[in-house]
Amino acid sequence: MADEICCIRQATEISPIDYQESFPFPYNNFIYRISLAHPATASHFPGVQSCTGSPADGGVSTVVIRLSNPNAEGLSQVNRTENEVAAIHLTRLGLQSDETRTAKLSDVVPVVYAWHPAGEDTGGFGWLVMDFKPGVALSEVFSELSDERKRDVIGQLADLFAGVQRAPLPDALKGHYGGGLTITSAGEIVSGRATTSTDGPWSDLAALWKSKLAAQLKTADESDLLRGWQEGGLREAIDEFVCAGIDGLFEKAGVDVYAQGLIHGDFSMFCFVLRLFSFVCVCVCVCVPG
Repeated sequence: MADEICCIRQATEISPIDYQESFPFPYNNFIYRISLAHPATASHFPGVQSCTGSPADGGVSTVVIRLSNPNAEGLSQVNRTENEVAAIHLTRLGLQSDETRTAKLSDVVPVVYAWHPAGEDTGGFGWLVMDFKPGVALSEVFSELSDERKRDVIGQLADLFAGVQRAPLPDALKGHYGGGLTITSAGEIVSGRATTSTDGPWSDLAALWKSKLAAQLKTADESDLLRGWQEGGLREAIDEFVCAGIDGLFEKAGVDVYAQGLIHGDFSMFCFVLRLFSFVCVCVCVCVPG
């Protein structure tokens, strides 16, 4: 990591992205735009770390650093950085797999140059360095676009979503459902804990939803207002449904509880920026196999 750290230390400007000091809730991440004194090249980011790549020829003069906030509400820090890095990598592969439609969009997903998991040596912060994608937040300008431009952007978003769904899942993920991703010391992408849960992965989709409902009921038990939904026999009905109803519900609906795929947990206009002639994905976040 010495070359990467040395490169970042030679910054001429460090600017926070989408940060408000008075924001009432903890941010999930702290994101900074770093302007470098000298371009970072493949000698600084050789792409040998798992799921990373190198800057293009000539290097890059601006990068983005994302620090995961250990105080973020409802997010597990165990493999959070690894989950994001692996998901970005698989998404790029999914887009590149269709040369006729989505391969050209692989460049809109940031390349991760380096990363480090959360740990005691980082003060609880996980971090990653990625390329910078200039533009304006799509959520701020979409309503001002012409109808033709809106259709074009929506079409690109649909292609990008299709690329996420086509992401090739490693064999090590087979038999694990609804959890997150992590990366072993050998660089292999394997199943890990879901970022938004303290549990998982699960044996099938029904087990995932049972766990989700159990977690919500635990929250309800701790609420002075809800008091665990105990009044009027409602809790007994909920418990019965959790234990016996979910499997039957999925079976009746014809849901394949063993199907797997990569999903984007926050596929909204807030995750994209618009630049002249195209949009850019600036954040592939909370992507988990579902």
